[in-house]
Amino acid sequence: MEYTLTVNPVSTIVITVEKVPQGMVNMPYTFGNDLNITGGTAPYTCAHTNAPAGLALQSGTCNLVGTPTSSGSPTVTLKVTDSTTPVAQTQSTTFTLPVVVETAEANNSGNNILDTQRFRG
Repeated sequence: MEYTLTVNPVSTIVITVEKVPQGMVNMPYTFGNDLNITGGTAPYTCAHTNAPAGLALQSGTCNLVGTPTSSGSPTVTLKVTDSTTPVAQTQSTTFTLPVVVETAEANNSGNNILDTQRFRG
């Protein structure tokens, strides 16, 4: 008797980061709309390293959310693990997440425009 065994392998996880929006210190931030994960077996779990202070993974997603507390441009590593059994697949990607300090334009007198407008009657 002859048997045929067909194995349908699970496709490899592919992480695509289309763009990383710039964050501003002390301003709410969300990154995830430009993140695409395909392949493997959903649902996925995510972990990150080196995200800016004040940002964390949103529960149940791969989105980084929060309020950055300092400026810089760290290289963040995002690790995605799928639900393939008996052995889950893992894939990682890195990207730079720039966080800047918001600055106000100065008018000709050297005063902060925002401050000048605030005190006008």
